[in-house]
Amino acid sequence: MNSPRIAHPTGSGSNLRTYDVRRVGSQLSVRISTSWRGGLSGDNYTTDVVWEFDGTRHIAATVVFDSALVGVANLNARKLDDFFRLEFYPVLRSNVGD
Repeated sequence: MNSPRIAHPTGSGSNLRTYDVRRVGSQLSVRISTSWRGGLSGDNYTTDVVWEFDGTRHIAATVVFDSALVGVANLNARKLDDFFRLEFYPVLRSNVGD
């Protein structure tokens, strides 16, 4: 899972912990929880991202929880949203059909 590495570029060893998919009206909301290790401290951290989309578009990918000592920089938050919009969403659409 690349989301912790995008949010925290010095981190490593990310693993999917859990995910939860919910329908909210015509949209889907997916909460993705990952664990990873800090690149400087070596400590274990958790980052949760909520990804929202519908049948026609990516809406947003947002960090909703992060246990790291240093928060997610605004630039990295934008890169994370871009990653879900440009990488994840097209794969999802191609796998379920247009």
